[in-house]
Amino acid sequence: MMKKGDMLDIDEICQVLAIDLLGIVPDDEYVIKAANSGEPTVMNAGSRASLAFRNIARRILGDTVPLMPLEEKAGVLHKMKKFLGIG
Repeated sequence: MMKKGDMLDIDEICQVLAIDLLGIVPDDEYVIKAANSGEPTVMNAGSRASLAFRNIARRILGDTVPLMPLEEKAGVLHKMKKFLGIG
């Protein structure tokens, strides 16, 4: 939505709210699956949202953790799975 201009970008949001950014949680299909099964999202080590939540917790505790890229770098296997509807 930010790319299309339908939403403020991250810097604008932080400026308007006058807050420091602790992290960004990317859209992740595992969040819905975890919620439906009653499992905490952070328990899935392969989930980008899980990593984002863990990084935010580390920042709250005072660790210096770089922000993860918003866009997932999808490899050929990942793209094939999405294409075939199995990923």
